[in-house]
Amino acid sequence: MQSLDDWKRFDDTVTIVEGDVGRINNINDTPLDGIAFPTSSYLVNPHIGAASVVFRRAGHGLDRFVSEQSFREGLANGAGWLPVGSAVVTPGFDTGVEKLIHCVGPSVGTVNCYELLSQTYTSVLNCAVNENLQCIAMVSISTGNLGIPCVKGAQVALRTLQKFLVTSHWEGKLAVVCNDTSVMQAFTDEKTVLLKGFNIVPPLPATEAAGRWFS
Repeated sequence: MQSLDDWKRFDDTVTIVEGDVGRINNINDTPLDGIAFPTSSYLVNPHIGAASVVFRRAGHGLDRFVSEQSFREGLANGAGWLPVGSAVVTPGFDTGVEKLIHCVGPSVGTVNCYELLSQTYTSVLNCAVNENLQCIAMVSISTGNLGIPCVKGAQVALRTLQKFLVTSHWEGKLAVVCNDTSVMQAFTDEKTVLLKGFNIVPPLPATEAAGRWFS
């Protein structure tokens, strides 16, 4: 059973904001020290989605850094690419923040996609703790081009954040930055639902059949 303190901590820690991850620089006047965003497994600028916005904000230094052989060989799997569900940290370069957290989310129809989505959020949060980041902006993972429905994506994201905060000692702030009306509505609504049923732990959504989305 989670306490009123847990409820208040979650409500105070997790903020849903409408905005542009390419421009945001604070959460309630607290300066950002990290930005988390989904990208491709190969970590280079995909020129699409939130990753392209962050790469543009970071400048050419980030492009050069992620292309360096030493960086790619240093990835956890040693293969030069990042598996789905994983995250990695780079310097912030020209973004104005200390660190960037690159993560790779699943596409809809992937086997166990919602388990992998939860794992992706957990990987991001573990990076934040390991880097001692205290104020992070992040965008919704996999609800854009990868096709995960906004409501289900928000459910998984917020329940994962809730679980992480209850089981960790991280005391930072996190804003989910929404540049899309449907994503903003989904996260706002699902945070309200979560706070009303804070001790109710629903199962993860069922994975959609790939054929439904890609036929």
